[in-house]
Amino acid sequence: MVNDSTQKKRMLYMSLLLLGVLILASCSTNSVLNPRDDEGTSTSSTEGVTEAEISVAEKLILSGFETMTQNAPKALEPLAEYLKKNQDSLSTQVTDEMIVLYEKAQMALLSKYQDEFFEGNIQEKLLSYSMDELNKIDVSEADIKKLLSKLEPIGLKLEQVEGTIFPVVNYRFFEPLLKSASDEVKEYYGILMKESDFPVQRDGGLAVSWDEVFTRAALYNLFVEKYPETRFKERVVSSVTHYQNLVLVGSINTPMYDRDSGEMTPEAKAALIAYVTKGDDSPFKSLMSDYLATLESEGFKKTPKVEAFINEHLIAE
Repeated sequence: MVNDSTQKKRMLYMSLLLLGVLILASCSTNSVLNPRDDEGTSTSSTEGVTEAEISVAEKLILSGFETMTQNAPKALEPLAEYLKKNQDSLSTQVTDEMIVLYEKAQMALLSKYQDEFFEGNIQEKLLSYSMDELNKIDVSEADIKKLLSKLEPIGLKLEQVEGTIFPVVNYRFFEPLLKSASDEVKEYYGILMKESDFPVQRDGGLAVSWDEVFTRAALYNLFVEKYPETRFKERVVSSVTHYQNLVLVGSINTPMYDRDSGEMTPEAKAALIAYVTKGDDSPFKSLMSDYLATLESEGFKKTPKVEAFINEHLIAE
């Protein structure tokens, strides 16, 4: 018989599928020092930096961090301390590598920290407080205070989904480091900070406006167009796919079309028109222009012609 703890964990992992498609995409298993494509060609964003430009001290710092992160680390605390201790004396290249290495460690250890939130009656205690109280650590129980106090220093924060509270990666943690990062890393993690601060979906519905959905879809498309050989390509393409599907059909609890009349919702219609009118020159803009033209010809209703367009451009996730 499945106990309550197991059921809650299952609920967590199901919820993470909704929250984590964009942010918790798996990192590449290739070396972060020399990322390579399928042909073995270096695709590092710092290809122009020579070994001579990286000081001996920096090499030692990076080597030490690689050892700490790649040898099955058991906790994030020592890694975060090491990162913060050295972050002000690093070149752009080494900053990039340490950001990527730390995020990979966060992903690898996230479930460990989440599991702590499902021990005993922790969930019951957490749910007796508002999220504002929890984020301020305004709690009376010593065990809850200790649990919550761990999160911010290691780049985690609380999320609540389907009546369950658990930690997720807080990409705002990387903001001080991004001042020294390359443009590619700075721009990509800047998008992830947006996703972290305001997740696009929650509980199966949109948690941001349709205008913001189109803005983020454009950001990912422009990023991969600007950095076609980015080290984050697999993750960015996954996000491009997700957002393209989202702007074509909406989400489970925020559909793009009224289920009874088949008409496009006013909010989605206004956002689509605004984006096409003022948007960029990306291939995504071109696709949305064609989408808008098709909808205009059908009175903004989900007719067979519109459905055919949608089905042609939906991408399997």
